[in-house]
Amino acid sequence: MTHCSSCSLDFPIPSEDQAYYKKIGVPGPTHCPPCRQQRRLSWRNERTLYRRLCSLCARSLVSIYPEKVPFPVYCADCWWSDRWNPLAYGREYDFSKTFFQNYAELQNLVPRLALYVKNVHNAEFNNHSEQIKECYLTVDAISAENVYYSNLIDSCSDVADCMNVQRSQLCYENLQSRDNYNCIQTFLTDNCRDSAFLYDCKDCSDCFMSSNLRHKRYYIFNRPYTKEAYEEWRASFSLSSAAVYEAYYQQFLDLIHTRAIRKAQNITQCENCFGDFIEKSKNVHDSYSIVGSEDCRYCYINWYLKDCYDTTESAYDCELQYESHGCNRGKRTVAAHVSYDVDAVQYVDSCHNSSDLFGCISLRRSRYALLNKVYPEEEYRELRARIIQKMREDGEYGEFFPTALSPYPYNDTVAHAYYPLTREEAVSRGYAWSDSPERHYLPQTLTLPDQLESVSDGILNEILVCSECAKNYKIIEQELKLYRQLHLSLPRRCADCRYKRRLALCNPHRLWARQCSMCRAEIQAPYPPQATDLVYCESCYQQTL
Repeated sequence: MTHCSSCSLDFPIPSEDQAYYKKIGVPGPTHCPPCRQQRRLSWRNERTLYRRLCSLCARSLVSIYPEKVPFPVYCADCWWSDRWNPLAYGREYDFSKTFFQNYAELQNLVPRLALYVKNVHNAEFNNHSEQIKECYLTVDAISAENVYYSNLIDSCSDVADCMNVQRSQLCYENLQSRDNYNCIQTFLTDNCRDSAFLYDCKDCSDCFMSSNLRHKRYYIFNRPYTKEAYEEWRASFSLSSAAVYEAYYQQFLDLIHTRAIRKAQNITQCENCFGDFIEKSKNVHDSYSIVGSEDCRYCYINWYLKDCYDTTESAYDCELQYESHGCNRGKRTVAAHVSYDVDAVQYVDSCHNSSDLFGCISLRRSRYALLNKVYPEEEYRELRARIIQKMREDGEYGEFFPTALSPYPYNDTVAHAYYPLTREEAVSRGYAWSDSPERHYLPQTLTLPDQLESVSDGILNEILVCSECAKNYKIIEQELKLYRQLHLSLPRRCADCRYKRRLALCNPHRLWARQCSMCRAEIQAPYPPQATDLVYCESCYQQTL
Protein backbone atom coordinates (compact mmCIF):
# COMPACT_ATOMS: atom_id res chain seq x y z
CA MET A 1 0.00 0.00 0.00
CA THR A 2 1.09 3.57 -0.73
CA HIS A 3 0.22 6.61 1.37
CA CYS A 4 -1.53 9.33 -0.66
CA SER A 5 0.37 12.58 -0.23
CA SER A 6 -2.85 14.55 -0.72
CA CYS A 7 -5.68 12.89 1.24
CA SER A 8 -3.41 10.69 3.44
CA LEU A 9 -5.39 7.53 2.63
CA ASP A 10 -3.56 4.36 1.67
CA PHE A 11 -4.02 2.99 -1.86
CA PRO A 12 -2.61 -0.07 -3.65
CA ILE A 13 -0.34 -0.10 -6.68
CA PRO A 14 -1.05 -3.52 -8.26
CA SER A 15 1.65 -5.41 -10.14
CA GLU A 16 0.04 -4.61 -13.51
CA ASP A 17 0.22 -0.90 -12.66
CA GLN A 18 3.86 -1.22 -11.70
CA ALA A 19 4.55 -2.92 -15.04
CA TYR A 20 2.86 -0.05 -16.88
CA TYR A 21 4.85 2.62 -15.04
CA LYS A 22 8.06 0.72 -15.81
CA LYS A 23 7.11 0.49 -19.50
CA ILE A 24 6.63 4.23 -19.89
CA GLY A 25 9.55 5.09 -17.61
CA VAL A 26 7.87 6.93 -14.74
CA PRO A 27 7.91 6.26 -10.99
CA GLY A 28 4.75 5.08 -9.28
CA PRO A 29 2.17 7.72 -8.31
CA THR A 30 2.21 9.47 -4.94
CA HIS A 31 -1.50 10.43 -5.11
CA CYS A 32 -4.43 8.00 -5.01
CA PRO A 33 -6.58 7.75 -8.19
CA PRO A 34 -9.32 10.20 -7.04
CA CYS A 35 -6.74 12.79 -5.97
CA ARG A 36 -4.94 12.39 -9.28
CA GLN A 37 -8.21 13.02 -11.10
CA GLN A 38 -8.97 16.02 -8.88
CA ARG A 39 -5.56 17.50 -9.71
CA ARG A 40 -6.12 17.13 -13.46
CA LEU A 41 -9.61 18.63 -13.22
CA SER A 42 -8.22 21.62 -11.32
CA TRP A 43 -6.64 22.59 -14.65
CA ARG A 44 -9.97 22.51 -16.47
CA ASN A 45 -12.18 25.57 -16.55
CA GLU A 46 -15.13 24.72 -18.78
CA ARG A 47 -17.88 27.15 -17.96
CA THR A 48 -16.62 30.25 -16.15
CA LEU A 49 -16.23 32.83 -18.90
CA TYR A 50 -14.96 36.38 -18.76
CA ARG A 51 -15.28 39.35 -21.08
CA ARG A 52 -11.85 40.85 -21.78
CA LEU A 53 -9.67 42.26 -24.58
CA CYS A 54 -7.35 40.29 -26.83
CA SER A 55 -3.80 41.12 -25.77
CA LEU A 56 -2.70 41.38 -29.40
CA CYS A 57 -5.48 42.93 -31.49
CA ALA A 58 -7.36 44.51 -28.56
CA ARG A 59 -10.78 43.38 -29.72
CA SER A 60 -13.35 42.35 -27.14
CA LEU A 61 -13.58 38.59 -26.60
CA VAL A 62 -14.88 35.88 -24.31
CA SER A 63 -12.23 33.92 -22.42
CA ILE A 64 -11.69 31.39 -19.67
CA TYR A 65 -9.07 33.82 -18.32
CA PRO A 66 -9.92 37.15 -16.67
CA GLU A 67 -7.91 40.31 -17.35
CA LYS A 68 -5.81 39.86 -14.21
CA VAL A 69 -3.82 36.77 -15.33
CA PRO A 70 -0.09 37.53 -15.79
CA PHE A 71 0.23 36.10 -19.31
CA PRO A 72 -1.24 37.54 -22.54
CA VAL A 73 -4.51 36.08 -23.84
CA TYR A 74 -5.20 36.06 -27.58
CA CYS A 75 -8.35 35.60 -29.61
CA ALA A 76 -8.41 32.53 -31.88
CA ASP A 77 -7.53 34.51 -35.02
CA CYS A 78 -4.46 36.02 -33.38
CA TRP A 79 -3.33 32.91 -31.52
CA TRP A 80 -3.36 30.69 -34.60
CA SER A 81 -1.78 33.40 -36.79
CA ASP A 82 1.87 34.08 -37.67
CA ARG A 83 1.71 37.51 -36.03
CA TRP A 84 3.65 36.17 -33.05
CA ASN A 85 6.16 33.42 -32.37
CA PRO A 86 5.89 31.27 -29.22
CA LEU A 87 9.55 30.29 -29.63
CA ALA A 88 10.46 33.91 -28.89
CA TYR A 89 9.69 33.12 -25.23
CA GLY A 90 12.20 30.26 -25.08
CA ARG A 91 14.56 30.20 -22.11
CA GLU A 92 17.49 28.25 -20.71
CA TYR A 93 16.79 25.67 -18.04
CA ASP A 94 17.98 26.69 -14.56
CA PHE A 95 19.16 23.60 -12.65
CA SER A 96 19.33 25.57 -9.40
CA LYS A 97 15.50 25.53 -9.43
CA THR A 98 12.95 22.75 -9.56
CA PHE A 99 11.28 21.96 -12.84
CA PHE A 100 7.95 23.43 -11.71
CA GLN A 101 9.72 26.64 -10.69
CA ASN A 102 11.25 26.85 -14.17
CA TYR A 103 7.90 26.10 -15.73
CA ALA A 104 6.00 28.68 -13.66
CA GLU A 105 8.30 31.44 -14.92
CA LEU A 106 7.59 30.47 -18.54
CA GLN A 107 3.90 30.08 -17.74
CA ASN A 108 3.64 33.73 -16.76
CA LEU A 109 4.96 34.92 -20.13
CA VAL A 110 3.61 32.84 -23.01
CA PRO A 111 0.31 33.91 -24.64
CA ARG A 112 -2.65 31.60 -24.18
CA LEU A 113 -5.68 30.93 -26.36
CA ALA A 114 -8.82 32.60 -25.01
CA LEU A 115 -10.96 29.48 -25.47
CA TYR A 116 -10.04 25.92 -26.42
CA VAL A 117 -11.76 25.81 -29.80
CA LYS A 118 -10.61 24.68 -33.23
CA ASN A 119 -12.34 24.88 -36.61
CA VAL A 120 -15.48 26.64 -35.41
CA HIS A 121 -17.96 28.91 -37.17
CA ASN A 122 -20.11 31.48 -35.41
CA ALA A 123 -19.53 29.82 -32.05
CA GLU A 124 -17.86 32.43 -29.84
CA PHE A 125 -19.22 31.27 -26.47
CA ASN A 126 -18.04 27.64 -26.56
CA ASN A 127 -15.08 25.79 -25.09
CA HIS A 128 -13.08 22.56 -25.55
CA SER A 129 -14.72 22.01 -28.94
CA GLU A 130 -13.78 21.22 -32.53
CA GLN A 131 -15.65 21.40 -35.82
CA ILE A 132 -18.76 23.11 -34.49
CA LYS A 133 -21.14 25.56 -36.12
CA GLU A 134 -23.78 27.91 -34.74
CA CYS A 135 -23.39 26.60 -31.16
CA TYR A 136 -23.79 28.53 -27.91
CA LEU A 137 -22.46 27.91 -24.39
CA THR A 138 -21.50 24.36 -25.24
CA VAL A 139 -18.47 22.42 -23.97
CA ASP A 140 -16.78 19.29 -25.31
CA ALA A 141 -18.48 19.22 -28.68
CA ILE A 142 -17.26 17.83 -31.97
CA SER A 143 -19.05 17.80 -35.33
CA ALA A 144 -21.99 19.70 -33.86
CA GLU A 145 -24.39 22.26 -35.29
CA ASN A 146 -27.06 24.32 -33.55
CA VAL A 147 -26.25 22.95 -30.10
CA TYR A 148 -26.96 25.03 -27.00
CA TYR A 149 -26.09 24.77 -23.28
CA SER A 150 -24.73 21.23 -23.65
CA ASN A 151 -21.57 19.25 -23.00
CA LEU A 152 -19.96 16.05 -24.29
CA ILE A 153 -21.67 16.23 -27.67
CA ASP A 154 -20.63 14.24 -30.74
CA SER A 155 -22.25 14.51 -34.18
CA CYS A 156 -25.49 16.18 -33.06
CA SER A 157 -27.66 18.98 -34.37
CA ASP A 158 -30.52 21.01 -32.96
CA VAL A 159 -30.19 19.92 -29.34
CA ALA A 160 -30.18 21.86 -26.06
CA ASP A 161 -29.34 21.12 -22.43
CA CYS A 162 -27.92 17.72 -23.29
CA MET A 163 -24.99 15.86 -21.73
CA ASN A 164 -22.94 12.99 -23.16
CA VAL A 165 -25.06 12.59 -26.28
CA GLN A 166 -24.05 11.25 -29.68
CA ARG A 167 -25.61 11.22 -33.14
CA SER A 168 -28.89 12.80 -32.07
CA GLN A 169 -31.15 15.46 -33.49
CA LEU A 170 -33.96 17.65 -32.22
CA CYS A 171 -33.51 16.65 -28.57
CA TYR A 172 -33.79 18.39 -25.20
CA GLU A 173 -32.34 17.32 -21.85
CA ASN A 174 -30.96 13.98 -23.03
CA LEU A 175 -28.31 12.44 -20.76
CA GLN A 176 -25.97 9.52 -21.56
CA SER A 177 -27.99 8.83 -24.72
CA ARG A 178 -27.35 8.38 -28.42
CA ASP A 179 -29.03 8.02 -31.80
CA ASN A 180 -32.25 9.71 -30.68
CA TYR A 181 -34.62 11.92 -32.64
CA ASN A 182 -37.22 14.28 -31.21
CA CYS A 183 -36.72 13.07 -27.65
CA ILE A 184 -37.23 15.07 -24.46
CA GLN A 185 -35.73 14.25 -21.05
CA THR A 186 -34.08 10.89 -21.61
CA PHE A 187 -31.40 9.15 -19.56
CA LEU A 188 -29.40 6.16 -20.81
CA THR A 189 -31.73 5.85 -23.79
CA ASP A 190 -30.65 4.95 -27.34
CA ASN A 191 -32.24 4.68 -30.78
CA CYS A 192 -35.51 6.24 -29.72
CA ARG A 193 -37.75 8.81 -31.34
CA ASP A 194 -40.79 10.95 -30.60
CA SER A 195 -40.66 10.15 -26.87
CA ALA A 196 -40.26 11.85 -23.51
CA PHE A 197 -39.14 11.00 -19.96
CA LEU A 198 -37.45 7.67 -20.68
CA TYR A 199 -34.83 5.88 -18.60
CA ASP A 200 -32.78 3.00 -20.03
CA CYS A 201 -34.93 2.44 -23.11
CA LYS A 202 -33.65 1.10 -26.44
CA ASP A 203 -35.17 1.19 -29.90
CA CYS A 204 -38.50 2.69 -28.83
CA SER A 205 -40.82 5.28 -30.27
CA ASP A 206 -43.90 7.12 -29.07
CA CYS A 207 -43.28 6.24 -25.43
CA PHE A 208 -43.73 8.38 -22.32
CA MET A 209 -42.53 8.18 -18.69
CA SER A 210 -41.20 4.63 -18.92
CA SER A 211 -38.09 2.67 -18.04
CA ASN A 212 -36.23 -0.42 -19.20
CA LEU A 213 -38.21 -0.81 -22.42
CA ARG A 214 -36.85 -2.64 -25.45
CA HIS A 215 -38.29 -2.38 -28.98
CA LYS A 216 -41.59 -0.89 -27.81
CA ARG A 217 -44.08 1.61 -29.19
CA TYR A 218 -47.03 3.39 -27.64
CA TYR A 219 -46.16 2.90 -23.97
CA ILE A 220 -47.19 5.19 -21.13
CA PHE A 221 -45.90 4.59 -17.59
CA ASN A 222 -44.58 1.21 -18.82
CA ARG A 223 -48.02 0.09 -19.99
CA PRO A 224 -48.90 -0.66 -23.64
CA TYR A 225 -51.57 1.37 -25.45
CA THR A 226 -53.12 1.20 -28.88
CA LYS A 227 -51.94 3.82 -31.34
CA GLU A 228 -55.29 5.62 -31.08
CA ALA A 229 -55.36 5.55 -27.28
CA TYR A 230 -51.76 6.74 -27.03
CA GLU A 231 -52.32 9.65 -29.38
CA GLU A 232 -55.50 10.65 -27.60
CA TRP A 233 -53.77 10.60 -24.20
CA ARG A 234 -50.70 12.40 -25.52
CA ALA A 235 -52.86 15.14 -27.00
CA SER A 236 -54.56 15.73 -23.66
CA PHE A 237 -51.69 17.85 -22.33
CA SER A 238 -48.73 19.84 -23.59
CA LEU A 239 -45.13 20.08 -22.40
CA SER A 240 -45.24 23.69 -23.58
CA SER A 241 -46.68 24.38 -20.12
CA ALA A 242 -43.90 25.06 -17.61
CA ALA A 243 -46.02 23.72 -14.73
CA VAL A 244 -46.82 20.49 -16.59
CA TYR A 245 -43.20 19.95 -17.62
CA GLU A 246 -41.89 20.44 -14.07
CA ALA A 247 -44.52 18.11 -12.62
CA TYR A 248 -43.54 15.36 -15.04
CA TYR A 249 -39.85 15.99 -14.34
CA GLN A 250 -40.45 15.30 -10.64
CA GLN A 251 -42.29 12.10 -11.56
CA PHE A 252 -39.32 11.16 -13.75
CA LEU A 253 -36.94 11.51 -10.79
CA ASP A 254 -39.20 9.25 -8.75
CA LEU A 255 -39.28 6.74 -11.61
CA ILE A 256 -35.48 6.62 -11.78
CA HIS A 257 -34.88 6.26 -8.06
CA THR A 258 -37.74 4.02 -6.95
CA ARG A 259 -39.11 1.99 -9.89
CA ALA A 260 -36.55 1.76 -12.71
CA ILE A 261 -34.09 -1.11 -12.70
CA ARG A 262 -30.56 0.24 -12.56
CA LYS A 263 -27.67 -1.83 -13.78
CA ALA A 264 -24.82 -2.29 -11.30
CA GLN A 265 -22.27 -1.27 -13.92
CA ASN A 266 -23.23 0.08 -17.34
CA ILE A 267 -20.82 -1.98 -19.42
CA THR A 268 -21.86 -2.98 -22.94
CA GLN A 269 -20.06 -4.86 -25.71
CA CYS A 270 -16.96 -5.13 -23.54
CA GLU A 271 -14.43 -7.73 -22.52
CA ASN A 272 -12.81 -7.68 -19.09
CA CYS A 273 -13.90 -4.18 -18.09
CA PHE A 274 -14.67 -2.67 -14.68
CA GLY A 275 -16.15 0.72 -13.91
CA ASP A 276 -19.25 2.47 -15.25
CA PHE A 277 -20.52 3.61 -18.65
CA ILE A 278 -17.93 1.67 -20.63
CA GLU A 279 -18.77 0.42 -24.10
CA LYS A 280 -17.05 -1.34 -26.98
CA SER A 281 -13.86 -1.69 -24.94
CA LYS A 282 -11.43 -4.34 -23.74
CA ASN A 283 -9.32 -4.54 -20.58
CA VAL A 284 -10.46 -1.18 -19.21
CA HIS A 285 -10.49 -1.00 -15.40
CA ASP A 286 -11.43 1.58 -12.76
CA SER A 287 -12.63 3.92 -15.48
CA TYR A 288 -15.80 5.88 -16.22
CA SER A 289 -17.53 7.06 -19.42
CA ILE A 290 -15.21 5.29 -21.86
CA VAL A 291 -15.90 4.35 -25.50
CA GLY A 292 -13.89 2.16 -27.86
CA SER A 293 -10.80 1.81 -25.68
CA GLU A 294 -8.34 -0.94 -24.78
CA ASP A 295 -5.85 -1.65 -21.98
CA CYS A 296 -6.61 1.45 -19.90
CA ARG A 297 -7.01 2.25 -16.21
CA TYR A 298 -8.06 5.23 -14.08
CA CYS A 299 -9.47 7.03 -17.12
CA TYR A 300 -12.45 9.39 -17.17
CA ILE A 301 -14.64 10.56 -20.05
CA ASN A 302 -12.55 9.40 -23.01
CA TRP A 303 -13.15 7.98 -26.46
CA TYR A 304 -10.83 5.66 -28.35
CA LEU A 305 -7.81 5.25 -26.10
CA LYS A 306 -5.22 2.52 -26.15
CA ASP A 307 -2.76 1.70 -23.37
CA CYS A 308 -3.50 4.81 -21.29
CA TYR A 309 -3.52 5.44 -17.54
CA ASP A 310 -4.90 8.46 -15.69
CA THR A 311 -6.26 10.18 -18.77
CA THR A 312 -9.12 12.66 -18.66
CA GLU A 313 -11.19 14.00 -21.57
CA SER A 314 -8.98 12.82 -24.44
CA ALA A 315 -10.37 11.34 -27.64
CA TYR A 316 -9.66 9.81 -31.03
CA ASP A 317 -6.63 7.64 -31.70
CA CYS A 318 -4.90 8.26 -28.36
CA GLU A 319 -2.17 5.94 -27.20
CA LEU A 320 0.21 5.72 -24.24
CA GLN A 321 -1.14 8.77 -22.47
CA TYR A 322 -0.33 9.06 -18.77
CA GLU A 323 -1.50 11.76 -16.38
CA SER A 324 -2.80 13.75 -19.32
CA HIS A 325 -5.85 15.90 -19.91
CA GLY A 326 -7.65 16.94 -23.09
CA CYS A 327 -5.09 15.61 -25.58
CA ASN A 328 -7.06 14.57 -28.65
CA ARG A 329 -5.09 12.36 -31.02
CA GLY A 330 -2.13 12.46 -28.62
CA LYS A 331 0.43 9.67 -28.34
CA ARG A 332 3.19 9.03 -25.78
CA THR A 333 2.27 11.89 -23.49
CA VAL A 334 3.16 12.41 -19.83
CA ALA A 335 1.58 15.31 -17.95
CA ALA A 336 0.18 16.93 -21.09
CA HIS A 337 -2.59 19.50 -20.92
CA VAL A 338 -5.03 20.32 -23.78
CA SER A 339 -2.56 19.59 -26.56
CA TYR A 340 -3.88 18.13 -29.84
CA ASP A 341 -2.10 15.99 -32.42
CA VAL A 342 1.10 15.59 -30.42
CA ASP A 343 3.59 12.75 -29.97
CA ALA A 344 6.36 12.14 -27.43
CA VAL A 345 5.62 15.23 -25.34
CA GLN A 346 5.90 15.75 -21.60
CA TYR A 347 4.78 18.62 -19.39
CA VAL A 348 3.24 20.65 -22.19
CA ASP A 349 0.27 23.00 -22.27
CA SER A 350 -1.67 24.09 -25.37
CA CYS A 351 0.78 22.64 -27.87
CA HIS A 352 -0.46 21.37 -31.23
CA ASN A 353 0.79 19.34 -34.21
CA SER A 354 4.15 18.86 -32.53
CA SER A 355 6.44 16.13 -31.22
CA ASP A 356 9.39 15.75 -28.87
CA LEU A 357 8.59 18.63 -26.54
CA PHE A 358 9.31 19.03 -22.85
CA GLY A 359 8.01 21.81 -20.61
CA CYS A 360 6.58 23.87 -23.47
CA ILE A 361 3.57 26.17 -23.82
CA SER A 362 1.58 27.21 -26.92
CA LEU A 363 3.90 25.71 -29.54
CA ARG A 364 2.59 24.73 -32.97
CA ARG A 365 4.34 22.56 -35.55
CA SER A 366 7.48 22.35 -33.42
CA ARG A 367 9.98 19.66 -32.47
CA TYR A 368 12.88 19.18 -30.06
CA ALA A 369 11.92 22.13 -27.86
CA LEU A 370 12.44 22.50 -24.13
CA LEU A 371 10.95 25.47 -22.29
CA ASN A 372 10.00 26.82 -25.74
CA LYS A 373 13.59 26.77 -26.95
CA VAL A 374 14.51 24.51 -29.88
CA TYR A 375 17.69 22.40 -29.71
CA PRO A 376 19.48 20.01 -32.06
CA GLU A 377 18.01 16.54 -31.53
CA GLU A 378 20.97 15.05 -29.66
CA GLU A 379 21.34 18.08 -27.39
CA TYR A 380 17.60 18.06 -26.71
CA ARG A 381 17.64 14.42 -25.65
CA GLU A 382 20.70 14.86 -23.41
CA LEU A 383 19.22 17.93 -21.71
CA ARG A 384 15.84 16.26 -21.26
CA ALA A 385 17.51 13.25 -19.62
CA ARG A 386 19.34 15.53 -17.16
CA ILE A 387 16.12 17.38 -16.30
CA ILE A 388 14.20 14.13 -15.77
CA GLN A 389 16.91 12.86 -13.45
CA LYS A 390 16.73 16.09 -11.43
CA MET A 391 12.92 15.86 -11.36
CA ARG A 392 13.16 12.32 -10.02
CA GLU A 393 15.41 13.52 -7.24
CA ASP A 394 12.94 16.33 -6.45
CA GLY A 395 9.94 13.97 -6.54
CA GLU A 396 8.35 15.78 -9.50
CA TYR A 397 8.68 13.43 -12.44
CA GLY A 398 5.53 11.54 -13.40
CA GLU A 399 3.31 13.87 -11.41
CA PHE A 400 0.77 16.08 -13.19
CA PHE A 401 1.07 19.86 -12.87
CA PRO A 402 0.33 20.95 -9.29
CA THR A 403 -3.03 22.56 -8.65
CA ALA A 404 -1.19 25.55 -7.18
CA LEU A 405 0.15 26.29 -10.69
CA SER A 406 -3.26 26.11 -12.34
CA PRO A 407 -4.11 29.36 -14.16
CA TYR A 408 -7.68 29.09 -12.85
CA PRO A 409 -9.15 29.69 -9.40
CA TYR A 410 -10.16 26.35 -7.94
CA ASN A 411 -13.83 27.32 -7.77
CA ASP A 412 -13.81 28.08 -11.52
CA THR A 413 -12.74 24.53 -12.37
CA VAL A 414 -14.47 21.20 -12.93
CA ALA A 415 -12.59 19.90 -9.88
CA HIS A 416 -14.82 22.04 -7.69
CA ALA A 417 -17.92 20.39 -9.18
CA TYR A 418 -16.71 16.85 -8.41
CA TYR A 419 -14.47 17.55 -5.40
CA PRO A 420 -15.91 20.69 -3.76
CA LEU A 421 -13.79 22.65 -1.28
CA THR A 422 -14.54 25.66 0.85
CA ARG A 423 -12.58 28.81 0.25
CA GLU A 424 -10.62 28.19 3.45
CA GLU A 425 -9.75 24.62 2.43
CA ALA A 426 -8.60 25.67 -1.03
CA VAL A 427 -6.47 28.59 0.20
CA SER A 428 -4.88 26.45 2.92
CA ARG A 429 -3.67 24.09 0.19
CA GLY A 430 -2.18 26.95 -1.81
CA TYR A 431 -4.90 26.99 -4.48
CA ALA A 432 -6.19 30.18 -6.06
CA TRP A 433 -9.78 31.19 -5.32
CA SER A 434 -12.07 33.62 -7.09
CA ASP A 435 -13.80 36.08 -4.77
CA SER A 436 -16.35 37.44 -7.21
CA PRO A 437 -17.37 41.01 -6.49
CA GLU A 438 -20.87 41.39 -5.19
CA ARG A 439 -23.26 41.77 -8.09
CA HIS A 440 -26.66 43.36 -8.07
CA TYR A 441 -28.83 41.53 -10.55
CA LEU A 442 -31.56 43.27 -12.46
CA PRO A 443 -35.20 42.49 -11.78
CA GLN A 444 -37.08 40.36 -14.28
CA THR A 445 -38.71 42.57 -16.88
CA LEU A 446 -41.80 40.42 -17.45
CA THR A 447 -43.70 37.50 -15.97
CA LEU A 448 -42.98 34.44 -18.06
CA PRO A 449 -46.20 32.94 -19.40
CA ASP A 450 -46.81 29.34 -18.42
CA GLN A 451 -47.53 28.37 -22.02
CA LEU A 452 -44.94 28.69 -24.77
CA GLU A 453 -47.67 29.73 -27.19
CA SER A 454 -48.10 32.95 -25.22
CA VAL A 455 -44.44 33.93 -25.67
CA SER A 456 -43.67 36.42 -28.43
CA ASP A 457 -40.35 37.17 -30.10
CA GLY A 458 -40.09 40.10 -27.70
CA ILE A 459 -38.79 37.62 -25.08
CA LEU A 460 -35.39 37.92 -26.79
CA ASN A 461 -35.07 41.44 -25.41
CA GLU A 462 -36.24 40.68 -21.88
CA ILE A 463 -34.18 40.17 -18.72
CA LEU A 464 -35.00 36.95 -16.85
CA VAL A 465 -34.14 35.86 -13.31
CA CYS A 466 -33.19 32.28 -12.45
CA SER A 467 -35.75 30.72 -10.10
CA GLU A 468 -32.95 28.91 -8.26
CA CYS A 469 -29.92 31.20 -7.95
CA ALA A 470 -31.54 34.58 -8.81
CA LYS A 471 -28.94 35.38 -11.49
CA ASN A 472 -29.99 37.02 -14.73
CA TYR A 473 -30.18 35.00 -17.92
CA LYS A 474 -31.60 35.45 -21.40
CA ILE A 475 -33.26 33.55 -24.20
CA ILE A 476 -31.46 33.67 -27.53
CA GLU A 477 -33.16 33.51 -30.91
CA GLN A 478 -31.83 30.04 -31.84
CA GLU A 479 -33.01 28.35 -28.65
CA LEU A 480 -36.45 29.97 -28.89
CA LYS A 481 -36.76 28.47 -32.35
CA LEU A 482 -35.82 25.05 -30.95
CA TYR A 483 -38.34 25.27 -28.09
CA ARG A 484 -41.01 26.06 -30.63
CA GLN A 485 -40.00 23.10 -32.76
CA LEU A 486 -40.18 20.81 -29.72
CA HIS A 487 -43.29 22.52 -28.26
CA LEU A 488 -41.49 23.06 -24.94
CA SER A 489 -41.90 25.68 -22.25
CA LEU A 490 -39.13 28.20 -21.68
CA PRO A 491 -36.63 27.32 -18.93
CA ARG A 492 -37.10 29.01 -15.56
CA ARG A 493 -33.49 28.32 -14.51
CA CYS A 494 -30.25 29.77 -15.85
CA ALA A 495 -27.90 27.60 -17.90
CA ASP A 496 -25.58 26.94 -14.93
CA CYS A 497 -28.40 25.71 -12.70
CA ARG A 498 -29.74 23.52 -15.49
CA TYR A 499 -26.24 22.06 -15.87
CA LYS A 500 -26.02 21.36 -12.14
CA ARG A 501 -29.37 19.58 -12.28
CA ARG A 502 -28.11 17.33 -15.08
CA LEU A 503 -24.87 16.70 -13.22
CA ALA A 504 -26.81 15.64 -10.12
CA LEU A 505 -28.46 12.87 -12.15
CA CYS A 506 -25.12 11.44 -13.27
CA ASN A 507 -23.61 8.46 -11.52
CA PRO A 508 -20.58 9.34 -9.38
CA HIS A 509 -17.15 8.23 -10.56
CA ARG A 510 -16.78 5.61 -7.87
CA LEU A 511 -18.22 2.23 -6.87
CA TRP A 512 -19.57 0.92 -3.57
CA ALA A 513 -19.99 -2.65 -2.35
CA ARG A 514 -23.68 -3.48 -2.03
CA GLN A 515 -26.12 -6.30 -2.78
CA CYS A 516 -28.16 -6.96 -5.88
CA SER A 517 -31.73 -5.83 -5.16
CA MET A 518 -33.08 -9.08 -6.62
CA CYS A 519 -30.77 -12.03 -5.86
CA ARG A 520 -28.81 -10.37 -3.00
CA ALA A 521 -25.46 -11.24 -4.60
CA GLU A 522 -22.53 -9.01 -3.67
CA ILE A 523 -21.90 -6.40 -6.38
CA GLN A 524 -19.96 -3.20 -7.03
CA ALA A 525 -22.11 -0.28 -8.15
CA PRO A 526 -22.06 3.54 -8.31
CA TYR A 527 -24.87 3.68 -5.74
CA PRO A 528 -24.11 3.64 -2.00
CA PRO A 529 -25.67 0.81 0.05
CA GLN A 530 -28.20 3.16 1.66
CA ALA A 531 -29.53 4.38 -1.72
CA THR A 532 -33.11 3.28 -2.45
CA ASP A 533 -32.47 2.61 -6.15
CA LEU A 534 -33.24 -0.88 -7.52
CA VAL A 535 -29.75 -2.01 -8.51
CA TYR A 536 -29.41 -5.39 -10.24
CA CYS A 537 -26.39 -7.50 -10.99
CA GLU A 538 -25.71 -8.23 -14.66
CA SER A 539 -27.46 -11.61 -14.59
CA CYS A 540 -30.64 -10.36 -12.93
CA TYR A 541 -30.70 -7.27 -15.13
CA GLN A 542 -30.59 -9.36 -18.31
CA GLN A 543 -33.23 -11.80 -17.05
CA THR A 544 -35.62 -8.97 -16.20
CA LEU A 545 -35.57 -7.15 -19.54
